[in-house]
Amino acid sequence: MHPRGRPCRAWTDAAREPIDVDRTAVLVDRRILVAPGVDVTEADRITAVLDEHGDELMDGPMGIEGVIRRSSNVELLVRRIR
Repeated sequence: MHPRGRPCRAWTDAAREPIDVDRTAVLVDRRILVAPGVDVTEADRITAVLDEHGDELMDGPMGIEGVIRRSSNVELLVRRIR
């Protein structure tokens, strides 16, 4: 996927998940909305998400774990690759 210069909406949600009595993990859910018709699959990678000034909003690389196609947009569930 090479959506350079394509508008998108990106956001994260965080939740705490108990691991045991003394520890919790923070789970971060990253999602990106792109225009309908964008050619993207779970095999693609995203290097970063930048704002209109070129500042990084989401660092990468990110793998695409899910693609949800709707008539109004395409929602990507992404995960940072370490």
